[in-house]
Amino acid sequence: TRRSRARRERAVAPRRPDGGAGLKLRAGLVAAHRRLSLAAVVFWLVQAATGIVAVFHWEIDDATVAGESRSLDFAAIEQRAAALAAAAPGRHIDSIWSTAAGTHRFDIFVAATPPDSGRIVRVDGSGRVLRTRVDGERWAHGGFVESVVLLHQKLLVGERGKWIVGSSGLLLLANLILGAVVAWPRGGRWRRALLPGSTTPGPPRLFSWHRALGLWMVVPAACLV
Repeated sequence: TRRSRARRERAVAPRRPDGGAGLKLRAGLVAAHRRLSLAAVVFWLVQAATGIVAVFHWEIDDATVAGESRSLDFAAIEQRAAALAAAAPGRHIDSIWSTAAGTHRFDIFVAATPPDSGRIVRVDGSGRVLRTRVDGERWAHGGFVESVVLLHQKLLVGERGKWIVGSSGLLLLANLILGAVVAWPRGGRWRRALLPGSTTPGPPRLFSWHRALGLWMVVPAACLV
């Protein structure tokens, strides 16, 4: 058969002098790719899951706050902000943000002089208070949504977290490139590499599809990283 003839031709073909070194290098790259993936897979999954929440965090947060949508009354919102600032000495309005959820709601950020704590007050379009959260609250009163966003951006450890997240992106990019080198078909067998077809069930089939998907997706994945 054609397959048997190909095996015989490979058996009698002269081996390249660097064949052993090439196989060792490839085996080392495969091991490095596998170990890097296993070492960082949990971190990358957490980043992916928290990233999905972060994209829609305004909508998710707004859905947890009861209250009907009210028409906008900027004078009433201004009066509410002034009352919040005058509620205690040392308080002042830092900023006012739309919740971006399309429900005419706003977060009023009230700064305070220590030991008093600042507050984030959500009001509707008429200035009615819907929720008050102490600044820095991580879980109650909608704080869990902000915590998920900070976990995605900074791992809840401030500026050091930014560097860790950024470094993980470089690690992911390096692993993608390493995977592409390992999966690169030898001898120009692109069709078989990109379209595995029928292979032996079990690990060989999973490996074939892992390789094919990696080759198909490595360029857009690298651009996304």
